[in-house]
Amino acid sequence: MIANFVIPSASVINHVFANKSKDDRVAFFFLQYDNADSLRAETIVRSIIRQSIDTTLPEDVERQLKKLDRKLFVELRDWVDLLRQRIQLSRTFYLFIDGMDECDAAERRALLDALSSLTITASGLRIFLAGRDSVHMDLRGRFSHVEHISMASDGVTSDIHLYVEAAVQERRRNEDLVVEDPHLLDDIKDTLTRHADGM
Repeated sequence: MIANFVIPSASVINHVFANKSKDDRVAFFFLQYDNADSLRAETIVRSIIRQSIDTTLPEDVERQLKKLDRKLFVELRDWVDLLRQRIQLSRTFYLFIDGMDECDAAERRALLDALSSLTITASGLRIFLAGRDSVHMDLRGRFSHVEHISMASDGVTSDIHLYVEAAVQERRRNEDLVVEDPHLLDDIKDTLTRHADGM
């Protein structure tokens, strides 16, 4: 099992789609900071399950969903068990999750615990996660193998600095940002660049 912590850019997803076989599945989820429901582990797992189902609902999935529907409360582990069944039907199951840093620590840990439990029994699962470098600490000890690609290199920092400089200048021209003190303006640009965290 390999769990990667990378930016699931369009080129990576396109590469997977171009090279996947008919027995492979691809699912992705993009967390949105302004959509509270998208920041919940259960929502993410349920969306991945939905993406794993073709247009016709297999009988075993229908049976399992009916069983879950009868419960007053469905625990996350029940959804994870259903996802495990779906993953095991695929030769390789590629899972892309972008924006891991957007959800709070408890939801992030619940999701990562669920994903790590899947890796134990689903050898064909390939997970690609994206988030700020700080999320990498949550991955430790949960996965047997993690490849981490940091976007916090000098080249990226330089690009971020140029972007921040241009964005601040544009806001000053539009008078969306009015700052008279040049030292304060430099502090703003420096803070924005330092806290971009490679994103």
